[in-house]
Amino acid sequence: MKRWFSVLLIGITLFLMVGGASAQAASTKKFDHTVLKNLNGYEYDKFDKTWTYYQVYDQKYSDANVYIGIQMEGDKDGISYAPMLYVKIVDPFTGKPLHTVKALDILIDDTVYSYKKMLEGDTSSSVLLGRDGRNLVKAIANSKSNIDVKITLDYYSLTLEMTHKKLTENLIAISKKLIHFKVWDYLNYDTVDFFEALYPLITD
Repeated sequence: MKRWFSVLLIGITLFLMVGGASAQAASTKKFDHTVLKNLNGYEYDKFDKTWTYYQVYDQKYSDANVYIGIQMEGDKDGISYAPMLYVKIVDPFTGKPLHTVKALDILIDDTVYSYKKMLEGDTSSSVLLGRDGRNLVKAIANSKSNIDVKITLDYYSLTLEMTHKKLTENLIAISKKLIHFKVWDYLNYDTVDFFEALYPLITD
């Protein structure tokens, strides 16, 4: 699951080149990633001096495995862009991607958080969790019940009920930590806002 963000950065860079905006990899305020080092899901690469913090909810079927994850990564200078939400569907035997996720609807309590389009990579579809995405993370962190997710593919959709008990071990756990460490105070919003405008979060 490590280093999904490299695919995302390529996509962002292309969009910024087209739009005429400039990307800055470093945060405006340095985030001390060592506060994460004892947490489940934190990894540090001693060779390139980069770090990753992620958690994944997985649902396994006979013909496919579905993964929904939240990830944040960076280097000694801080956080690279923003936390990311990603979804991928793979073959249970080969691990190869089976479908491209086109849209995502997340029902938390009585509120639906929707991404009508996502950045499509080679192995997963993703969105940056910027100013609006932070509200989704807060909702996940504060959820007291199951969370329903509708995943829209090319020609059909599937609905996944994520159990609260299992969520507490991954997506709720990382959401609470991201809020606790106030990671949104360390982001470079020049790039994050641009991306979130392209892939907006709609709340209903």
